[in-house]
Amino acid sequence: MNILIVEASDHYKVLENVYNLIKLNCKNSQLTFYVNKDKDNKARDLLFPDSGDAGWIENPLHFSQFFLYLLFFGWKYDVINISTGPEGTHYSNTLNVLYFYIVSRIYGKKIVLTIKNTRPYLKNTSGILSSVRSSSLKYLRMMTFETQTLMEVFHEESKIPFEKLGISYDRYTDLNTVTEKKSNNKTDYLCVIGLLGVVESERRNYYEIINALRKTHEDIRSKFLFVTLGNSKGGLDNEILFELSQLSKVDITEGWISAEEFEKRGILCDVLISPLKKEMEYGTYKGSGTFGDAIYLRKKLIIPSYTDPRKEFSEISMYYDSIDGLANIFNTIKDGFDNKITEDFYIKFTTKTIYKNLTKKFYKNKKSGEASCSGSNI
Repeated sequence: MNILIVEASDHYKVLENVYNLIKLNCKNSQLTFYVNKDKDNKARDLLFPDSGDAGWIENPLHFSQFFLYLLFFGWKYDVINISTGPEGTHYSNTLNVLYFYIVSRIYGKKIVLTIKNTRPYLKNTSGILSSVRSSSLKYLRMMTFETQTLMEVFHEESKIPFEKLGISYDRYTDLNTVTEKKSNNKTDYLCVIGLLGVVESERRNYYEIINALRKTHEDIRSKFLFVTLGNSKGGLDNEILFELSQLSKVDITEGWISAEEFEKRGILCDVLISPLKKEMEYGTYKGSGTFGDAIYLRKKLIIPSYTDPRKEFSEISMYYDSIDGLANIFNTIKDGFDNKITEDFYIKFTTKTIYKNLTKKFYKNKKSGEASCSGSNI
């Protein structure tokens, strides 16, 4: 069974998880990834260490014609998963949105589109590009989302039936290969807190953490260790990390970290934190790797309550609604660890469970002679 994974952006960490999701459960699969040109492949090698075991096709044209080139070889594959579509709103996406529509008309019956940002695909979103993207969806075999909440909100606004919608999530608990262990100096700290994502102000409001720490008892915050788990953008010269280091201890890496280092650093944390901005609409209209990272590492998560409005991840989440609320979590941090996360919570995030649920929907209306890689091939 030939499967093509199409990635219009550079989400290599997500691609690695898609690769393992399929390879572990579909024994007769041949995977090929179609991406834009990567000058030196550093990001691919760093975030997708298994990339050498898959086939790769690089777009030889300008990025604005990414989906045009797909028209010429999409026929070779039994299933096409568009991992990231033309979600951008800039005028430079005009051609790609048009070509995406044509691809959907021609290959739609074998396309699974993973929607990371739902706004661009909704009819009620203003603009001709959203209208074209929305029209494309009716030709697709299936759409998947990173959370159940994203899927439900999209269903309510698009009226597309649940039969065509599924949940793929973005991280899977059974792929974590690092065994949890105690750090030699971990006993020196009251709590080790992992900073998820890139340390910058575009998507996350790190000053919520800084201002909350100022309202945290000094004898408590002085025993915190914050650990960067993503790109620290400047390392010690990063303004956010510098201010944070004036209040608590900070363990900083320089630039991007590998998938392996993410695991090793993350597994030593007591809890994770991600102060996602409300205006970014994470949790309702836009996916975030935050919940996936917490699930993958099997850690509790400190998160703004608006990012999980339907409490899909309440078992692992410690919610706050204000600076004072976050300060209260910091001041009573150990109380948040009293309730252990049950193993039952993690079962639905394994590759086996997710693959079974997705293929069940995908092959529900299977036509005679169509290639198959269902649960029976696991």
